[in-house]
This record gives sequence, C-alpha cells and structure tokens, in this order.
Amino acid sequence: MILEWIKSHWFKNHNSSTSRSSPRSPSESPNNQQEIQLQALTNINAFKASQELHLLSLLFNQPSDSPEDMSSQSIPNQSTSSHPIASRLTPTLPTSDKSAQFIKLISSLLHESQKQGSRYANTLPRQPSSLPLLIKILNDDNCSREKLSKAVLADPSLTEQILKTANTPFFKVSNRPIESVDQAIFLMGSEGIRNLISATLMTPVMRGEDKDEQFFCDKIWQWALCTASTTDTVYRISGAQRSSYFLLGLLPALSWLVIYRMAVKASKGLKIDSLEALELYKHVIISNQWKVAHALANAWGLPENYHKALIEAESAPNSSLLFDSVVLSTKYFLKKSDRPSESDNGITPFISIDDADTKNIREHFIELNIT
Repeated sequence: MILEWIKSHWFKNHNSSTSRSSPRSPSESPNNQQEIQLQALTNINAFKASQELHLLSLLFNQPSDSPEDMSSQSIPNQSTSSHPIASRLTPTLPTSDKSAQFIKLISSLLHESQKQGSRYANTLPRQPSSLPLLIKILNDDNCSREKLSKAVLADPSLTEQILKTANTPFFKVSNRPIESVDQAIFLMGSEGIRNLISATLMTPVMRGEDKDEQFFCDKIWQWALCTASTTDTVYRISGAQRSSYFLLGLLPALSWLVIYRMAVKASKGLKIDSLEALELYKHVIISNQWKVAHALANAWGLPENYHKALIEAESAPNSSLLFDSVVLSTKYFLKKSDRPSESDNGITPFISIDDADTKNIREHFIELNIT
C-alpha cells in the first residue's frame, strides 16, 4: 500500500530535522523526536499522494475516487498528530498473481532502462538534439537576444516548433500571431523565451502514440506546463540562483508519462483487466516518479542543480522548493480543472514557503491559460 511504502521509505532515507516539525524540547528523547519528524513527513507525503490519486483519476478520465482533499481538514498540530487522511490513505492494490508479476516487471524494466547498452534503454525518451546547446543558453544570464535568436534559428525544425508553441493559448501574449523568433523574443522577454524553449523541447515527447494515450498526454501536458510555470515562479520568489527552472518543473510530468507508457505495455502483455490495470498504473507512477525523473536528468545530462532539486524533493520534501512547486501547482490545477469550489485554505502545513508567497503564486496561477 502507498502509505506503507511512504513510511518504510522515510525510515530508511530521512535522518535530518524538518522545518515543519516543532523544535525539540529538553524533555523529548531522540526517539520521540524521530517519531514526530516521521509523522510530519508521513502527513506531507500522504497529502501529496492524495493529490496524485485525484489527478491520476482525472488523467485516466475516471470519476474521482481519491480521498477528500487534505488541505480542507483542520490540523491542530501538524508535527505531532497523524492527519485523518494520512491514516486512511491506504488504497488496496489488486492481489492477483498477474498484479504481482506486473509490479515485478515494472521494477525490472525501470532498472534495466538505466543501463547503457540495455535493450530496454530506449524506454526513456531520447535527449532532444538541441538540448546541450540550449541548456547553456538557458542558464546564461548574459546571453544577448541576438545570440539567443541565432541559436534557435540554427535548427529549422526547432524554429518551426517554437513559433507553433508561442501561438498556443498558454504562451500567447497578444491577439496578433507571433511570426518570427525575433518577434517572440521581443514580446516575451528573456524569461518568457527561456520557458518557451524548454516547453518546445518537450512537446514531441508528450505526443500520444495512439488515441487512448492522447487524452492522457493532453491532460498531463497541461499539468506539466502549470507545474513548470509554478516551479519557475517559486524559485524566483525564493531568490534562487538564476537558472531555467521551468525545464526542471517539466520533469515530474514527463516521468509520469514514461511510467504510464511502460505500464500500459506491461499490462497488455500480461492481459490484465482494464480496471485492475488502472489501479496498478496509479501505484507504479506514485512509487517510481522521482526515480524516473532522476534517470531522465542523467540520460539527458541536465545541470547539477536539477539533480540536487530532485534529490531534495524525494528525500527532504519539508525543505524542497520543487516539492512545494508540485504540490501548489497540483492543488491549483485540480481546483481550476475539476474542483472550482474547493477552498484555498489549509495547504501551508504541507509546504515550506510562507502565506504571502503562496498568495503570490496562487495569483500567478490564476492567470495561466489552461485549456
């Protein structure tokens, strides 16, 4: 079960103090303090998992059967008490022999996909050919407009895709169509064009391979853009060193898509019932998302600060800006897409940024054009 996995994961990996736990009092023993920290971390991860279960139901075009939103619950003491949803977040996995074979197969495929020369290495999307050069440009504060334009124009297919992406509702900045790279740079500015390039690099990867997958891809791409934009905003508000964090924010959704594609093929090979398969998809996506995001960052040679952010999101979510970004973007994405009447209150116990910054990010998110 997911909650059991969270608990075992944190016992094994977490050995530092948490900013969302109360300071240790002289009367508290180290064991008690560890239990308090573990409970706080369990609540944080259970909240995120409850979001993910609802989001996955939306992506699979299912009625939402996930637990109620944890942020609407009263939490008298986040650091010492188990949240009511945390104790109920125990979706029962199918227990058939095929289900066990499926989970074992996915674990094996994920392991093999990270080995060079493995016949499963192509499970991970190939690095976009323009990525190495563009990563340097994206992280170069002193890159001039002329240099940026020249780098984009050097790849005709990239130029065409950038202009196409620039005219989508999410990125469009005026009623007039953008017809040239120079025009895009002028209208969107250096920050906007960096985000546009990052999104363009990922667009081919996010295309569905068939009609059924296309629905999933369309929805997850909207979530990806929202998470990327939120990530960029969170890091900027927090005063982080300049980098293209928009691209970092695209990785969680891309990892979901990689696992989903792998899971669909595995379930078809094992001839697993469709309803049973959907529950298995949810389990393997939630359980393996950070592992696959790491694998993508390694395979694509992404910057070291991306690796650090991914490690923090997985092993220390109580102090991770990326984790906060994913939680916030998922919260507001679900609210805008599927829960318009849901309250905005109560999310702060699960994130490290303060109420004022959360409000700024929420206002930023409201302006995003989600189709």
